[in-house]
Amino acid sequence: MLWNALAARHIVGLGVGRATRNTHRSNTTYLTTVIRVPQPIAQVIARSTRELESRGGKGHFLYPPESLHVTALNLDPIASRIGDPDYLASLAEEIKKCSPISMRLTGMNISDATLFATAEASDGGLAALRARLRIAVGLPPSSGALAARRNELGAANVLRFGDGPVAPVVRWAVQRRGLPLGAWRADHVELVETNKTFAPEATRVLAVFPLAGHQAR
Repeated sequence: MLWNALAARHIVGLGVGRATRNTHRSNTTYLTTVIRVPQPIAQVIARSTRELESRGGKGHFLYPPESLHVTALNLDPIASRIGDPDYLASLAEEIKKCSPISMRLTGMNISDATLFATAEASDGGLAALRARLRIAVGLPPSSGALAARRNELGAANVLRFGDGPVAPVVRWAVQRRGLPLGAWRADHVELVETNKTFAPEATRVLAVFPLAGHQAR
């Protein structure tokens, strides 16, 4: 799996302490589109990651269950247009052309800054959604086999590295590579303004866009 291959390279670096530190301490906000991880799945993941604190993994930021999500596409390039109701309506129409997405989380992996659950769409739905969003934002379409594969993958961050030791987190993640964590059918996408950790107190839901066959919430 592509994420596993990428993470394997990161694990080598993290084992000798080259993780990005204190990246959760930021007031920067972002405009992005997300698919929320359903709470039953998020709660199970959160209970599991809390084990890290008893295994020497203290000193990092653990995402609360309500913050777990998969990013569809960052929309910072069109932030100035979000106040335009006509533009929001056109964005909603593009998103509504996409069918609901069969999502699943499979195993834990490591990046330079985070521990994350690998997210994947089994039906091409995530790539289709991202393609529609790129059209709406005015970005060129993705091309090539590698880009196509990446567009079907995502990450649900569960921990952001802070001042604590990295090695216990890496060992814990390696033991859970490929572990099935849950699956669901995503029927809507949220447009949010948030910070790096998707903290509830720093997150504003600007719009909820239903996918094809579903009504606005």
